[in-house]
Amino acid sequence: MRLFESKMTYAGIFTLNHSTAETFEPLLLIEAPRMLFPGAQNLLVTLSREAGFLPIVVQQIDFAELWRNRRAQG
Repeated sequence: MRLFESKMTYAGIFTLNHSTAETFEPLLLIEAPRMLFPGAQNLLVTLSREAGFLPIVVQQIDFAELWRNRRAQG
């Protein structure tokens, strides 16, 4: 059995022109990660495959649900 651990830092630069106080947080914590995640996911899958590991499945992340849970916790 092969196990591996991977840590990744993946970032983007976003310009949030004309965002209001109500839209700033959802744009930053839902939409921005939603745009970045497919690239990071693809990079991790490709890296593991090219390293000779079995194909991995990276689960989709519901960033809206994470944001709602964070808001509910206060």
